[in-house]
Amino acid sequence: MSEPETPDRATLAERARQSFATRFGRPATTVVAAPGRVNLIGDHTDYEEGLALPMAIDRSVVIAAAPRETPGDTACRIHSVAMNETCVVRRDDLVNTPPPAGRGWKRYVAGVLALAPDAGMSAPAFDAWIESTVPPDAGLSSSAALEVAVATLVESLVGRTLPPLEKARWCQRAEHVYAGVPCGLMDQIASAASTAGHAMLLDCRTLAMTPIPLPAREVAVLLADTGERRDLTSSAYAERRQACRDAATHLGVATLRDAERVDLDRVADVLPPAVLRRACHVIGENDRVRACAAALRCGHWSDAGRLMNESHDSLRDDFEVSSAALDAIVAAARSIGSGGGVHGARMTGAGMGGCVVILAAPEAASGVMRRLTRIASSVLVVRPEDGAGPVCGG
Repeated sequence: MSEPETPDRATLAERARQSFATRFGRPATTVVAAPGRVNLIGDHTDYEEGLALPMAIDRSVVIAAAPRETPGDTACRIHSVAMNETCVVRRDDLVNTPPPAGRGWKRYVAGVLALAPDAGMSAPAFDAWIESTVPPDAGLSSSAALEVAVATLVESLVGRTLPPLEKARWCQRAEHVYAGVPCGLMDQIASAASTAGHAMLLDCRTLAMTPIPLPAREVAVLLADTGERRDLTSSAYAERRQACRDAATHLGVATLRDAERVDLDRVADVLPPAVLRRACHVIGENDRVRACAAALRCGHWSDAGRLMNESHDSLRDDFEVSSAALDAIVAAARSIGSGGGVHGARMTGAGMGGCVVILAAPEAASGVMRRLTRIASSVLVVRPEDGAGPVCGG
């Protein structure tokens, strides 16, 4: 079914502010937000210094908070509405004692707080209330949005703002150390540094960020959720990343960003078939991202959609991270075709569940949504949002 109207940042912030006051008995002194993201094209390229085309979306993690007022108190009390759970993080307990890798929203929060001194930040003890409209484990970077929101909260409490890239690296390291996920930097950068009305062409080697306009009157971005949830701390993600490393080693290059398809042909007989397929995807995906960004810049929506289709096929066949549910939604969207307003469709995110992203004509969006609700757990239109920051009035 289609998702009901989702509150915008300002509405979510007001809800968080009111709930904070009810829970903690005093007003919040700051409210911050960080968006989730959808990747239009360019998955499993970031950790090989490749190219990606993410877009921050109008689904956010919002945190209302205030410093604790007890002298000498080091406890941070954080309540998550989505998890219906409160965690207490004591800064003294975090020093030199990172928890073991594993799942759980608390690890992302604890990781960002524990590594704050490495980023030149030292937050006071605080209370916080977290609201979120980013679906967890749906391929929309709910973990990165949470990390970036916590980092933005620390900035607000300290009264100092880091450059977005520094903040993104801080959050990435927290995910590596505290959640055990060897992620690239794309998700954190998209959440920290995006521009409303634009996707971001991200060069994961130089970390150059180029805004790509997505005019709402000309193109719509839809998300169809399979309802399947995936776990990036499982071995599948790490195994694929290691396969890319093995391919780069065989090719004698630092990363697959430096390789071309002709280089793979040269070592095809010695590379394990799975490793060869993983490398084929990454090398081809970088080429597709370049071409897709160029097509979007020129308003050539059908060309961009065709490249998204090719990307999904590669993720399904070469990188093997799609699923039957993802494939079914992609097939249904493609069957609507350009005549029905669909330019292209692909899985988005790390895969193995989550969402399909669809590029569509704005006037056809509602009809496409109605047709896809027959097989998707929810379908929604998302709009390109600004990156993380304080919410006005917070």
